[in-house]
Amino acid sequence: MSQTYLESLITNLHASSAYNANDVSAPAAVLWTDKERQWEALLPLLRPRLPLLTFGVYDPETRTGPAYWLRCMIARTLPGEQLPPDVTPIIYLPGVSRQEIRAVEDCPRELQPLSELQYRGLLWSQRNAKDWTIAAFLQAELNIPVAGDAATREALQRALVKLAETPLELLRQNVPLRAAWLDGLLHPDEVRSLLLWLNNPSAHHAALNSQEWQAFTSLCRQKYHFDPERDGELNAAELLGEGGGPWDVAWERYKESPLAYPRLAGLLAQV
Repeated sequence: MSQTYLESLITNLHASSAYNANDVSAPAAVLWTDKERQWEALLPLLRPRLPLLTFGVYDPETRTGPAYWLRCMIARTLPGEQLPPDVTPIIYLPGVSRQEIRAVEDCPRELQPLSELQYRGLLWSQRNAKDWTIAAFLQAELNIPVAGDAATREALQRALVKLAETPLELLRQNVPLRAAWLDGLLHPDEVRSLLLWLNNPSAHHAALNSQEWQAFTSLCRQKYHFDPERDGELNAAELLGEGGGPWDVAWERYKESPLAYPRLAGLLAQV
């Protein structure tokens, strides 16, 4: 089975703390800056597998806390909350850029206690000194091309958790990654999702979380050429009745089991 995007990220983060023991001292920490907070959704998956600390409001369950608490964690001076002595902590800094942490004199006050760690530790960032983004990691580290349009960037963010669980081999079979394919990760049976929405728009909307709903509307705009929020179910039902392209697939699915969508016949009758 091919390695997943998440496993590749974990491997890379582990490797970021590597050092030559014959030449330098062990790094105090790896600083992971993320100005756009692109990676936050992965933290629950990463915490059990990495010595991960997070900058933020104190929450011992997620090993999150302010700068001085993080300093104490690195120094292993807090009873009951210590990290293993043989690991290099990774400090995730949501909403903080590499430039901010490096600007010692102009660094925000709440970050100043961490700023000196750039000299005793390492910064996990691209070779061009920019923060790692989801797309940059795919392309630069994994050699998986990604479309550069805004819709794809938004879809990458929406589908991040599903993307993380996807084997790299499958990603490489669908390059360059585009918005429609990424949104499909959140709706693996997009035709059924479309028919369920046509059958009962409000109930289907309520059954989806915000990322799934955004992915659904994006799929509809790009593949079925209508906007559920702007055009409504009557326009979509008219397109279903007219057929053509992907609508033919949706019509065949409806014909197979019309009783699964009992309200849809009445909607079609209206148009």
